[in-house]
Amino acid sequence: MRRKLTITLAVEALLLIVFCMIKPFNVHYFSAIMAFPFKQLGMMLRKISLYSYTGNIISIIIYSVICLLPGIYLMFRLIKSKAHAEDGLLALLSLLLFFIIYLMINPADIVKHFGSSELLEANKAFLGVVIYSIAAGYFILRIMRVFANSETNAILKYLKVLLAVICIVLTYGVFGSGLMGLFSTFQQLAADNTGAGQGLNLSYLFLVLQYIVNVLPLVLGIFVIYTGLELIEEFRKDPYSREMVLSVQKTGQFCRKAAAWIILSQISVNVLQLILGSRVRSSHYTLSIPIVSVVFVLIAMLLANYFEQVRQLKSDNEMFI
Repeated sequence: MRRKLTITLAVEALLLIVFCMIKPFNVHYFSAIMAFPFKQLGMMLRKISLYSYTGNIISIIIYSVICLLPGIYLMFRLIKSKAHAEDGLLALLSLLLFFIIYLMINPADIVKHFGSSELLEANKAFLGVVIYSIAAGYFILRIMRVFANSETNAILKYLKVLLAVICIVLTYGVFGSGLMGLFSTFQQLAADNTGAGQGLNLSYLFLVLQYIVNVLPLVLGIFVIYTGLELIEEFRKDPYSREMVLSVQKTGQFCRKAAAWIILSQISVNVLQLILGSRVRSSHYTLSIPIVSVVFVLIAMLLANYFEQVRQLKSDNEMFI
């Protein structure tokens, strides 16, 4: 799985880099992404509706069917007696689809509701975020229930898939939003220093260093996940083996190093900016405590001690038998 994941992440990173190089970051790209496909759907339904009376009827039918899809799925789960508390989000999703797609069909009502025509595109993106947040919340809660009701092998399988998805998201943070943000700061620095002889090379260098500091936790998070995937494989083979204990220790050691690298990178850039002062025209001081890495270290240490004790106990029992 790790080989396939590596290829997937490499392709994703390459595509994101190409996209960022062709189209430097702009807030409208965020709006276009988060409003998709609701904005386009609203435009299509509005065009069909205005075409004729028959087109209006067809538009209403399509609108109703799309908005009712989560509710229909909820009814299906209720009939099959498979519905749980989190399925209530499907009903909420249907209701909000009726409201949000209606606003997309009638953009003037978005302006009336939010009170700002200048932020129309941004408000469309916010409407999309609401829908995506509910959908994401529903899937996460469903996954958690699957975890709770599954056997160990099934849980490990789902966990590997979840870790792979997290890697994809982290890769986007590094080469997508992170790189877009870097290009945006480049543009802002150039716009704020239009005079001749500004000597911006050092400032550009520090923007790159700040970018590295910001994405370093994400990059290290991907490597931590890779060690976690190796740990899962060892656990599936034999949870009481020496290799399993070594794998847990390896994960803990890497998390400890990751926490140190994150802290030292922040300290280094902060101190350099302080020393250079005004020669760096775009200073950003960072303070980020790697709590997640520290927690992983503690968990890995506990697991290593636990599995070592269990392995030793199993070995003693086998010798006794």
